[in-house]
Amino acid sequence: MAVIFLFLALTSIVLYFFEKLKSNKEGIWTNFRLSFVYSLVLGAFISYLFCEIFSIFNVLDFAHLTVGWLLVFSVFTSLLVKSGFKYDQPLPHLSRIYWVYILIIFFVILIPLLILALVIPPNNWDSMSYHMTRVEAWRQNLNVYPFPTSNIRQVNYPPLAEYIILNLQVLSQSDYFANLVQYFSLLGTLSLISLLVKFFGLDYRGQFLSVLLVLSVPMVIFQSTSTQTDLTASFFLLGVAFSVFKILKSKLILLQDIILLGAFLFLGGLVKYTVFVFSAPFLLVVAYHIIKHASFRAICQYASLCVLFVVIIFGPFLSRNLAYFGNITGETGLLNLMGNENPTFLKMLGNISKNIVDEMTIPWDSFNSILTGWVQKFHEWTGTPLNSQETNYLSMPYQTIFLFAEDSASSFIHSVIILGSLAFLIFKKNIQNRRWMFIYWGGLILSFLAYSFLFKWQPWGNRLLLPLFILSMLGGTYTFYCGLKNSYLGFHVVLGLFIIYAIPSVYFNRNKPMFDLYQMRSVLSKPKGMITSAQFNNQSEKIKYELLKYYSLKEGVYLINQKLPRDINSKIFKLQDSLSFFEEEKISIFKKTREENYFINQPYLYPMFTSIFNTIPENKNRIALHISGDSYEYPLWVFARRKFGNNFEMGHPTYNYQRKGRNQFLAGKEDVQITEIKNKWQVK
Repeated sequence: MAVIFLFLALTSIVLYFFEKLKSNKEGIWTNFRLSFVYSLVLGAFISYLFCEIFSIFNVLDFAHLTVGWLLVFSVFTSLLVKSGFKYDQPLPHLSRIYWVYILIIFFVILIPLLILALVIPPNNWDSMSYHMTRVEAWRQNLNVYPFPTSNIRQVNYPPLAEYIILNLQVLSQSDYFANLVQYFSLLGTLSLISLLVKFFGLDYRGQFLSVLLVLSVPMVIFQSTSTQTDLTASFFLLGVAFSVFKILKSKLILLQDIILLGAFLFLGGLVKYTVFVFSAPFLLVVAYHIIKHASFRAICQYASLCVLFVVIIFGPFLSRNLAYFGNITGETGLLNLMGNENPTFLKMLGNISKNIVDEMTIPWDSFNSILTGWVQKFHEWTGTPLNSQETNYLSMPYQTIFLFAEDSASSFIHSVIILGSLAFLIFKKNIQNRRWMFIYWGGLILSFLAYSFLFKWQPWGNRLLLPLFILSMLGGTYTFYCGLKNSYLGFHVVLGLFIIYAIPSVYFNRNKPMFDLYQMRSVLSKPKGMITSAQFNNQSEKIKYELLKYYSLKEGVYLINQKLPRDINSKIFKLQDSLSFFEEEKISIFKKTREENYFINQPYLYPMFTSIFNTIPENKNRIALHISGDSYEYPLWVFARRKFGNNFEMGHPTYNYQRKGRNQFLAGKEDVQITEIKNKWQVK
């Protein structure tokens, strides 16, 4: 399997950096963490270069990527041999209890997450509609240029995370390794947060605590086994903060630190634009520091380096946007939908209240209703509407809902820790590195204010704010450490509690449950949120009448009314259980086929997709897609590859941009027509 060359290349890069860092007089753990982080950054950059260079010649294929990664492996292996690599650093002394923590973290959390990432395919809605679909279109076209699509996100959003997935997908001829981009981002994030904590004077105990604080955030765990991009963006934002404080706390401004900052910043921006927004306050601080302490010549060099980064990393993407859409940001409709309309200070305050409260929901509807009431009263006090097209994405009504999934998982405990650590910093005067902590928290707060000013509230906003949430854990770590460093028992109780807090998120992810979903429903007495028309129509009139008390028909399916008392939810669950509504959920994900696991949260779609390709003749390998802008598209590519291998073409019949002429497939009337209207699929 050619994908092994990619992993061997990354391993050789890690060892190369490890050998180079041996002379910096740091411990083995610090050197290994730095080597791992640097290798992830360089690996991402190499993946980017391969995608862009091979796309120019329409040769983004198995052969060229295999040769490319084999060459990278050969180069760094040669450099290692030439350097006379020898492992001669002793392991640091750690008390037995910390080795126990390492084993627990490894075997109870990280290994199970790795298993889920490898065994269970991507299956959340965004991955199916555009993250994974754009990868398949690039793979088909042999380039990363814009292609005809009804989902503009497939060609408009920053592409770096999907570039890395594309390298893995082409080399392995499968999607078994697609989730590893976020999983390795998790490992990189844990490395960086512990290194950043070290900058603020905390010893190995504080570094352990920082790892567990981040690793116990439910959203972090959920994201680590998906192909969404928020955890990858978090890794790069942490890298920006790490680089900034490395520059600020160094006696000399080193060119290598400026290069590192630029790599984190611009590669991160190519993952998600919000990395630029979140980085802005930190960049202003480091720019002031450089202007104050560097010579004019050095400042010009750093500015030239910044321009070079823009040209190399963003030049191809922005130039394609300009050529195909007439705008360097691409199609602007999505940005307009997400951006606040006529932003004002009061609108920003309203969004701040929504974004904070979204992080504080718990599995108790009455408490969440109280939170909603507070937000509503706050909006009344400021004189701004709670639900407005100007501040709410697609005018969605604001409500606080607790969801234990990777799109909008919250953590009340971590939110309280953030607020508590802020209060600790304000009122505790005699703490070490207080000035640096003020700079750090100031950057985070300004980033949060900027986000709330620029972007509308979205129901999944806490996922978009994950990078800031993770960075805030440094403040929580500092507070706990200062309060508990002299209490052996208290410190270890806290570490143990965070390990326990992380376990439910590892084993009870709705999209990738280690145990069957029915067990989770039975514990929570949670009824189905959606009933298909077929399920509903198969019931007696008496049952239909009972269900209609709590469900409403919308776009062909029956959706549950969100604000139902717990006893009513329990009553509906028992009714549905007696009607065998949950038989599919009683089957473990490890007993299902890989194809079935694409539909864990949309099981009603699986028979539809199976029937689509059962009706397509073997000799009809050109497929036209007439689907909406947010369809469950990726499984179509999976089923098509199962039927035709690589010998098929699939795409949309109309261009959605100005320039044409690249190696793109444009479907025609003579091709097999697959049509989707409101989740109803047809084949002609």
